[in-house]
Amino acid sequence: MANHKLDDNTLIRALKQYLFTGSQKQAAHELGMPLTTFRSHISAGKQRFNIPDDEYWNRDYMHKLPSTEMFQIDQETLEESEDMTEYVDHLTNRFVKYQNRRKTSKWHSVKIQKDEPIAIVWMGDPHIDDNGCDWVTLRRDIDIINSHDNIKGASLGDMSNNWVGRLARLYAHQDTSEETAWKLVEWFIKETDFLLLVGGNHDLWSGAGDPIEYMKSEHTIYDPWESRISLDFPNGKSCRIYTAHDMPGHSQWNPLHAQMKKAKWQGDADLYIAGHRHTWALAQHELYNGKIHWLARARGYKFFDTYARDRGMDEQSYGQAIMQVIDPNAPEQNMVQCFKDIEVGRDFLLFLLDKYSDKKK
Repeated sequence: MANHKLDDNTLIRALKQYLFTGSQKQAAHELGMPLTTFRSHISAGKQRFNIPDDEYWNRDYMHKLPSTEMFQIDQETLEESEDMTEYVDHLTNRFVKYQNRRKTSKWHSVKIQKDEPIAIVWMGDPHIDDNGCDWVTLRRDIDIINSHDNIKGASLGDMSNNWVGRLARLYAHQDTSEETAWKLVEWFIKETDFLLLVGGNHDLWSGAGDPIEYMKSEHTIYDPWESRISLDFPNGKSCRIYTAHDMPGHSQWNPLHAQMKKAKWQGDADLYIAGHRHTWALAQHELYNGKIHWLARARGYKFFDTYARDRGMDEQSYGQAIMQVIDPNAPEQNMVQCFKDIEVGRDFLLFLLDKYSDKKK
């Protein structure tokens, strides 16, 4: 089993990035992690390397820390050097590296081999080791995903509780141990035909050496927190999906406020979907430019849920996953249909496949 505890390099990288930018929000963004996760890394790093808060901005302790991939050059040496060429080269190479990473991660192109209807089951937070996990529905949905080659699964994050640091005490409140929890995650990943895995905040607490990286198949996309995929069909049509564990924005009146906000800012996806908040909602909307898109949030499988109850949310019974059915043969405005009931979505897909088969005869 891979080590899923935070290693020294992860903490050092967070400490140095914060020192370099001077802003926790900016540093977290540049490292590609949620702000709350970044703050926990800073706190853990100060504790592990015995750095008092009042000495953090003093560089005297920096020489005691081993170098990391991101900061290989000693700052003091550079500042004392009359020739800054080496440092400028370092900054240039780092910028190019970041730029290439952003370009390649903007949209994943997934080539679909046939112009047939397909479906993706967007699975909300499983929290697979939690005592409240709805195993009945989870196993049903896994079976549906694996029942047909034209159906793929996608996880919206938080596969397990993954309690770390001071939160590790919460393992005492569940029947599943930390070791068994990771075995369950591995079973879940290998048992389900996944197209995409999105890392949630609980998953990202693992830091560097994330076990999910090693558990997934080589044909499965794994992105931390958010992902953009384009399903490209032979007939030239594409279905674009923007997915994230969660999206910024909240409204007590509209459970899809964050998705609507993202759609109005970005506007180029057919589906905006997230998990995280342990509630579900589904809507279709037309933008001013005539673009029709779906907005969705999957509830997840944590049925007995103190997270939702403590935040005043309704404890819902449906929407554990959202099924998206894509028909490349339909007019653009009808190409995507979404369902809160996975069985109904599967039946609709099979209907479309029969219809497509009859047309080919």
